[in-house]
Amino acid sequence: MSKIRIVESVGGKTERVHSYEDIEIHHPSKKGKEPGRHYQVVDGHNEEILSSGGKVQHSRDGHVFVSKDFVLLDDKTGRSSPVHVPAPADGFVKIDKNSGLVKIYDKLPDGEMIAQVRHMDLRGFPLKDGDPIKYGQPMGLQAGMGGGDLNKYPTHTHIDFNANHLDKFKQYIRDIDSGVISTDRYPGKGPAAQDTPVTQPADSKPAQDKPAAQPARAGADGVLRQGEQGAEIRALQESLNKFGYTDARGRALTPDSDFGAHTKEALQAFQRAHGLKDDGIAGPRTLDALKKSEQSPLLANPQHPDHAMYKQAVQGLEKLGPNAGFKSHAELERAAATLTFEAKVGGLKQIDHVALSTNGTGLFAVQGGLTDPGHHRAHVDKAQAAAQPMEQSTFQLQQDAQQRQKLEQAQPVQQLQPQVSRAIA
Repeated sequence: MSKIRIVESVGGKTERVHSYEDIEIHHPSKKGKEPGRHYQVVDGHNEEILSSGGKVQHSRDGHVFVSKDFVLLDDKTGRSSPVHVPAPADGFVKIDKNSGLVKIYDKLPDGEMIAQVRHMDLRGFPLKDGDPIKYGQPMGLQAGMGGGDLNKYPTHTHIDFNANHLDKFKQYIRDIDSGVISTDRYPGKGPAAQDTPVTQPADSKPAQDKPAAQPARAGADGVLRQGEQGAEIRALQESLNKFGYTDARGRALTPDSDFGAHTKEALQAFQRAHGLKDDGIAGPRTLDALKKSEQSPLLANPQHPDHAMYKQAVQGLEKLGPNAGFKSHAELERAAATLTFEAKVGGLKQIDHVALSTNGTGLFAVQGGLTDPGHHRAHVDKAQAAAQPMEQSTFQLQQDAQQRQKLEQAQPVQQLQPQVSRAIA
């Protein structure tokens, strides 16, 4: 095994790179003012962002791509060639060998591009469009490919990374620097398979395409994580959809059996709602919480003990009509569930009315007459209530009920203690 060293050229000097933060802005000598290029503050720093034909390029979901250059060196030889560029993300590939370009998407055909790597020598690269690739898997040789010319540019690695996934880029640099990714190893795979040589001896037979790398089997180790595929992932996605957990843009998951970035985002939201570590990995505690949620009826289920109050909240919101401002009935139902929780913990026994706040941003659940000065009420922020998954409100109610039960069980003991003391005296 040989480690890969990362360096970059800054002001005519070669500097070692240990982290993403060490990498200078693309073409640092231009100081972010190179004509024809576009710049934007990303993660607190001015960065060059991917553009073409004078226009900034965006991902499917509207994110920009941060452009970075560096050089990979074999730590044993100190040379930049031959060094295979490790894949910076899991996903599925689209390839342009003439440009030395590999694009990595979270899914195909309509997925989000996570990253693209340019200027590689891909003549020996065995994958084809649509094949899966694993994080750290060796791709093409680091080169200066452009327009079919291997030497159009100096040998280096150029990556354009989705700004919404910079945490992955940062991890990638750390993993190369620490040796987690090396010339013959990458995460989860042990020693990397030897790639087909870039050039063949004149009398040798053409290299046969190697089988495409297969994604990890979901749940093989009792844990579900990003990059895995299978029926277990589909079941996870369907559960998260059922509970109302969405990706970072508020969209329901596509149950495609592929654990991508959007599934991770929805799982992290579930973990945060349940007070679990939000690492986006479905380990034993997260899987147990999911199982318990599957076994517990949601507020919208007539079997839930607080369903009657939930129905009162729904009916109250429906009476507000278009003025309530919900985009869908699903939003209204989520708001009703949040309102039910706040009403319940606020001591309300029923919801007689639902009213909008004066500025329209809040909702009130009211017990009693609206004009009765002695009425009881509970308040929620409308936007937050409409976004909160129903399962989260259901879980919060369950937690509150358990805490109340513990307090009620403790009270008789506390009342008994003075009597026992008097008897002893």
